[in-house]
Amino acid sequence: MDKPRLDQGSDYERGFIDGMMYQTQTSVDKAVNRMAQQEPNKDVEQSTDDPVAWMVYTKDGMSVYVTDNPADILEGQAALPLFTSPPQRKPLTKERIRQIVAENVEGVTVAESVYFYTVARAIEAAHGIKE
Repeated sequence: MDKPRLDQGSDYERGFIDGMMYQTQTSVDKAVNRMAQQEPNKDVEQSTDDPVAWMVYTKDGMSVYVTDNPADILEGQAALPLFTSPPQRKPLTKERIRQIVAENVEGVTVAESVYFYTVARAIEAAHGIKE
């Protein structure tokens, strides 16, 4: 008796679908685990608009869903608010730029500080970040 070819028929389809589902779940797990470990970005002003929905996930990353009703969020779950437009970024303060440079570059001279400040402002301008 001939073995069925795995690239034809229901065995192939089932294997393909199972593989796609596994890959999707793995990707979602990684994203949820990363989000659960992240601290809020202190350089982004939070939106004053109300969220239109929430992406709700269990802290172990085993379950994820989207809801428009915050009452659906249960104990043991975390939620990421979803907005129709991203919050508008504000320029970094001089003090925040100094802090970022100090955290990431050792032994910065005054001239280099001015350079980093200028580069930070140029990057903000390129991204449309303004007062």
